[in-house]
Formats: sequence, structure tokens, C-alpha cells
Amino acid sequence: MSDFQPSAFWGAPETLMTATGGAESASEPLNEHPAPRGTGEDGSAAIAPSEDGGEHPVSVADVFDCRAVLRSIRDNARNAGEAPFAVLVAVIIRVLVATPPSLMLPGLGVRSAPGSLNMYGALAAPSGGGKGEVMAMAENCVIITDSHGRRVDVPVLPVGSGEGLVATFAMPNDPEEMPVTRAMFDVDEITELTALSGRTGATLQPKLLSMWSGKAVGNTNADKTTTRRLNAGSYRLGLLAGVQPANAGVLLNEDGSGLPQRFLWADMEDFDHDMDTPAAEPVQVRVPAGDDLQRVVRVCPEVTAALRTDKEHKREGRYPHPWDSHALQCREIVAVALSLLDGRTGDVNSEDWRLAGLVWQHNRDTRRRCLQGSRDRATEAAAARESVRAEARGQVADERMDRAREVIEQALSDGGGRFRRSAVRNGKARRCRNEFDDVLTEMLEARRVSVSEDTETGAEWIMDLRTDGEE
Repeated sequence: MSDFQPSAFWGAPETLMTATGGAESASEPLNEHPAPRGTGEDGSAAIAPSEDGGEHPVSVADVFDCRAVLRSIRDNARNAGEAPFAVLVAVIIRVLVATPPSLMLPGLGVRSAPGSLNMYGALAAPSGGGKGEVMAMAENCVIITDSHGRRVDVPVLPVGSGEGLVATFAMPNDPEEMPVTRAMFDVDEITELTALSGRTGATLQPKLLSMWSGKAVGNTNADKTTTRRLNAGSYRLGLLAGVQPANAGVLLNEDGSGLPQRFLWADMEDFDHDMDTPAAEPVQVRVPAGDDLQRVVRVCPEVTAALRTDKEHKREGRYPHPWDSHALQCREIVAVALSLLDGRTGDVNSEDWRLAGLVWQHNRDTRRRCLQGSRDRATEAAAARESVRAEARGQVADERMDRAREVIEQALSDGGGRFRRSAVRNGKARRCRNEFDDVLTEMLEARRVSVSEDTETGAEWIMDLRTDGEE
């Protein structure tokens, strides 16, 4: 890892390379290692196609063999029986939340507004998959300090309402109380989040959408004590949620709002884990101090090119798939976190960008698996509902058949052993005519009754064929 340089955190703005370009020397040099399978020579995360025309899933080795810090996270995860990708995503969210809101992404143009590093994570596993253990591992395997050498504790809070999110970062009424500028929110199961969002008048989802981008949120009231308003870029927000694949639909079905696209997904299942892996020493990570001036991270030319190409495509009406609507910004945020984990200042080099692409591909693989799990559950639920409906229809049909039999027997009894078919069918049997015909056919075939036609009127008469005294 490169040496940490505190002075780099508050360099003069004119010396920082933004997404408009800049000297290639501004990018950190690449670490020496072979490119993992599934990546292009330019550092892109182009996954090689598989034999069935799909994509090879990103392996643990593709990402974690590349850097000592990632190997350390992998070894600690496997020593505890946890999935490396899940622990990495939890670490990424924690490291990002530990940074002050003054550390920002570059805008595309010189005068463009900088972007936020706020980020959400989704850890996918069946019930009992161990999200709490993953979060504990992420806290224990990475020690975060600021540029003054002070330990940075990341507050972890439960999610409540949209107003509660805003109130967390609002200026306290007590002038001696320090305001909260960064916090991480914990959601045990994604259904909890959607249940809170589904309440009448709930503002949680709109707030999550706006606050992911670091926008100004809140309300302004006549009474200053009830005014809760946050300026754009004044807070650092992270969120980590557990997702059972079968329940993922409650979040994935919100794709029209853009909420699931703002999550970095990771699989909590690791089928190649080896709990005999020796534990590694905790990783030491430094982030800018909260009192540092605003700093826009520098990015390598590959990031600039990708952002410009995306912008040009959108101008031409060539929009990405809705699931990838925030892919570049998410990948850029992940790249910043990987830079910080590597002991640097958050500036993104080509290797950060390539590794972030692989992490993002794992995100897509996990999200796709959750989507399939959600669809499978929906299919099973639909089949179960149809089975119940079919059973109910069968029960109703049986009841209508019984009713038709009762009508026929009563008509034979009332008519002294015979009745005119049309009179009963259009009378007492009018609500079960189809069943009346079916039952009558059964009785005719069983020689229980016979039918005769009046030659003068053409009316059909049903005759009882039972012998006298037969029941």
C-alpha cells in the first residue's frame, strides 16, 4: 500500500483532477499483478461470455487475490465462515460512512456540482444467513482512523421514518451538542424497510432516494424548533439491509423509482469457504478528518471516458437498461472506497476502477439471483392460490351438483313420480341448470329415470323408474 499523505486531503482545488480530464500522471500507478479472468486490458469489467451465452460469475479470486488488503478481508471472512463479498460490501459501506461529507465525487464538467459518496448495501441470504455476523466482521477486520490519527466510530442506527432520517443529521437545539454528520442505518430484513415505506403518508422511500444523492432534504416551518432541513452535501449516509432472495421482490419491484438500483448487492453464501483459513491482522484505514475542507477526489481517464460516453449515449436517446441507471456512479463510489482501503486518499486509479467493475458485476449477479428467487416465490404463490381457487371451485361444483339432485328428487316426489323437464329446469333448478343437466344424464345412464316426449306438445317428461317401495 502507498504511504498516507494527510496533506493530499486539502490540496488546492485547482490542482485536483476532476472528471473533465487531466494529466494521466495524476492517476495512482497500478499495482503489479496479472489482470484477473474476465477483465479487459483497459481495466474494464467486461466479463467473458460462458458457453451458454451468459457471463462467467466473478469469483472470489478475481477480486481478493489482487491486493493485500483484500486478501486480509477475505481471510478474516473465511476464518469466521462468512462470505468475502458480503464482508467486503459491509466494509465498503462502513469506510464510506466514516468519511466526512466534504469528500465528494467530481462532476463531469469544471462547473458541475460534485457528487455524494452516500451508499446503500444489500446482503442476500436465506433466513438465518448471518447478516449480523457479517456486520460484526466488517467492524472488527478494519480499523478506521482519520487524518489526525483519531479512531473513527461509525454510528449504526435503526431505520424509522423519512423524517427520522433527516432528524438524525439536523442541527441540535442545544448549541453545545455536536451535530451528527455521518451515520449508518441497519435494516435486518428488507421487508421491514418496505413496510415502513408503505405506511400511509410515509416519506421514507422519497428521502432514501434524495439522500443517496446527498440532496437538500427536510422541511421549513414557521416554528424554528420544528424546522428540519439539511443542506446538499452536508451529511454522509450509509444503509445496509439483509435480503432473503424469496423476499427480494418487495425491493426489486420498486425499480421504477430507482431505489433498488442504488443498492450494492452481495451474496452471503460462499460455497468455497475454508474455515481453516488463518485469520489476518485487522486492516488499518485512514479517512479525511471531519474538519477538512471540501475535497473532490481525482479520477483516472477511464472513469472520465466512461462518464462522457454515457452522457453522449443519453443525449442520443440510448439509455442503459433501467437496472443499470446508476451503475457508473455506484461503481465510482466503490472505486473510491477501494482506494481508501488501499491506504490512499480516495483518488481513483485504473486498478480501482477495474476492481470496482468486478465488484459491481458480482452485485449484478447477486441481484439477478435474488430477482429469480423472487419470481420463483411469486410463481409458487400463484400456483398455491390457483390450487385454493380450484379446490374452492370444486367444492362449489359439488354443492351445486348436490342441489341439482335434491331438486330432481323433490320434483319426482311432488309430481307423483314424474315432472316436466323444462318446468323444473327453468324453475327450481334455474341457478344450477348445468348441474341439473349433468345429474339428469347420470340418472338416465344409471336407469334411475327415463325420459318420454309428449307427441302433442313436444314437452319432455322425466319418469321415475324405481319400483314401488324402493328408496
